[in-house]
Amino acid sequence: MSCGTALDSRATFCPTCGATVPDPFVGTLISGRYQPAKRIAIGNFGSIYRATELVSHRDVALKIMHRELSADRSLVERFRREGVVLRKLLDPHAVATYELGETHDGLPFIAMELLEGQTLLSVFRGAGKLPWQRVFAIAKQVCSSLGEAHSLGIIHRDLKPANIFLTANDVVKVLDFGIAKILSNSQVGDPKELTVMGTAVGTLEYMAPEQLMGGRPDPRTDIYTLGVVAYEMIVGRRPFNAAGLDLLTEQLTSEPPAPSTQVPVPPEVDAILMKCLAHDVDERFATAPDLVRAIDEALARYPQAARPAPPQPRPEVRAPGRVDTAPVRRPRPRSRVPLLVFLLVLLAAAGGVALAQLL
Repeated sequence: MSCGTALDSRATFCPTCGATVPDPFVGTLISGRYQPAKRIAIGNFGSIYRATELVSHRDVALKIMHRELSADRSLVERFRREGVVLRKLLDPHAVATYELGETHDGLPFIAMELLEGQTLLSVFRGAGKLPWQRVFAIAKQVCSSLGEAHSLGIIHRDLKPANIFLTANDVVKVLDFGIAKILSNSQVGDPKELTVMGTAVGTLEYMAPEQLMGGRPDPRTDIYTLGVVAYEMIVGRRPFNAAGLDLLTEQLTSEPPAPSTQVPVPPEVDAILMKCLAHDVDERFATAPDLVRAIDEALARYPQAARPAPPQPRPEVRAPGRVDTAPVRRPRPRSRVPLLVFLLVLLAAAGGVALAQLL
């Protein structure tokens, strides 16, 4: 800046003199074909621009890594990995990815589908809770994307309302495969290169028990996390509503209250969500298609149930077997003090990511 203040590349104005900081990419040409018109979002790893692809004349989302992060090879690899994963995903509920490349000065970028709509988080904040039929219709579409990813050996690991995007008429796009786990049977690339340090990774409130303990994720890990999201949307709060170490204790040792004890829903909703949220991975739905079949059965049993049309969202542009309906088991009270000590030791040994989110 003219005042001499050194600024982060994410800055939009100078805190010293108040001058507007010109964007380094708007109006330039990236990789000879993308012309950014406006920065529309700033994330942890990069800025997202609305850009025009000059060959096809279509608008795209261009995600360019922050310059300050580009010196860290592990972060560059994570950014690159997201692009590699996204290019493999062709399901209509995945974000279409067009190109991976670098700017003229070496910053990695991803060109992808430009989305218009809003996240499920934004919808939830506006509504407080959603009808179970609408939530299940959204979950089915998420399962479509997960089913493809799982078939390629990719586990999302960070499903949450902010990573589920709704375009017109509740068409779903699953976002942010940036911390996806690449399994040993993956069709994406070298699993040794593409694994995130073998630690617990995700968002604490939505993590499956095996994630919290730094264990190996599999498709049932995403099933659990999607169950947390669906429960929250239907009930109006997450299954475990504590904080800090109390949250960890509940997630690892307790079962949530059945949704029907919080809101009026049929027993099929209880059965499906509680099966998703089982602590034992073997008691969950084994695959995303299994979950879809259970949802279809539940929706078919209530064909007359009111399914209100989703409200038109305020545009928010973004880059990109039968269920047993037996009564749900209730959580049993347990001694907490020895468990808290055990959790601290075990979490530190497991990689410390979940623990770090508490401190």
